[in-house]
Amino acid sequence: MLAAFALLTLAQCVGAVRLASVMGALRLRLGFMASIRLQFVGLFFNSALPSSVGGDAVRIWLLTRGGFPFERALGGILIDRSSAVVALVMIVAAAQPILDEIISSDGLRQTMLVVVIGIFFAIPVALSLDRLPAGLRRIPIIRPLFGIVRDARIVYLSWGHGSKIIGMSIAIQFAASISYFLLAWTLNVTMPLSICIVLVPAVILATTLPISIGGWGVREAATVTLFGAAGVDPEGALLVSISYGVTMFTIGLPGGVIWFIERSNKLTHKRHENSFF
Repeated sequence: MLAAFALLTLAQCVGAVRLASVMGALRLRLGFMASIRLQFVGLFFNSALPSSVGGDAVRIWLLTRGGFPFERALGGILIDRSSAVVALVMIVAAAQPILDEIISSDGLRQTMLVVVIGIFFAIPVALSLDRLPAGLRRIPIIRPLFGIVRDARIVYLSWGHGSKIIGMSIAIQFAASISYFLLAWTLNVTMPLSICIVLVPAVILATTLPISIGGWGVREAATVTLFGAAGVDPEGALLVSISYGVTMFTIGLPGGVIWFIERSNKLTHKRHENSFF
């Protein structure tokens, strides 16, 4: 259990490096320590806001308060988050042959395949929003995204930046998969590492849906459904999922402490600038 805790904590540090790398690719300087604080504060708020990405809104706000232009802060966080989704989809897509063997439900396999194909088609469309026909580009909801789309192309279409950022995202997802396995081992639940590596990314992908608080409920339902279809005891799968959620919540607690201290210092000293930067 301690190994799972340490591995997931290390993954958050890698996430901080990824965020700093995204900002660096956009020629915006974000120091490592500031990125670490943002990462853990975001993780803390992920546990209290809708879906597993609620903390991103807090990170955008903090970056803006720290002097970053709102559009660039929004773009940087969206690129950082989307790199995690791209990594998840890549892993699930690569695992499709294995999924066909370990998941007994045809409907479940087909649903996962449709989701993966849909996201793969959505990515190039999203990166081309500012190159759509003039009539479509005038749609009010699309026009404000042009700057973000251009920033995303800078990151993803650059081999140096894109490969490093996607590589870190894949490493973070593998850390989550291995942590699932370690927690299952601790709880005496039979959950092979190979199945964890294949199915945990699909579970995490499901938690990005904004229909729960901190991903609770969605993660458990996805874990029980997917691992149950692979032959894992449903009660054991549920216990592992809850343990993973509690572990992530515990890791995020320092982010709450950082938030409280930073806000207290700001109010005490009446500083105008954000103390994160």
